[in-house]
Amino acid sequence: MGAVFSWVVSLLTLIPGRVLFSLGFGVLTFTGYKVAVDSIVSSVVNSVNSLPTEIYNIAALGGFVTGFGIVLAAIVARAGLLFLDRFGKISS
Repeated sequence: MGAVFSWVVSLLTLIPGRVLFSLGFGVLTFTGYKVAVDSIVSSVVNSVNSLPTEIYNIAALGGFVTGFGIVLAAIVARAGLLFLDRFGKISS
């Protein structure tokens, strides 16, 4: 009985540490990725804002703004799936 108790105690001390480490690493990775995406978005927004109004209007009519949003959303979704695959398993 003492061996079972010591095994349970060792599991109870090991599992929370691993969970906290995994959560911390995931948050750190996601925060770094979010900073990178925010940097790209602000760079593109600053570049687009420096365009003359006529050129911006033509680009907006051509769907540049919507297209950029779609491409950026696809990149974020792909990274989210990559992080989910790497740090957590999806059970079907």
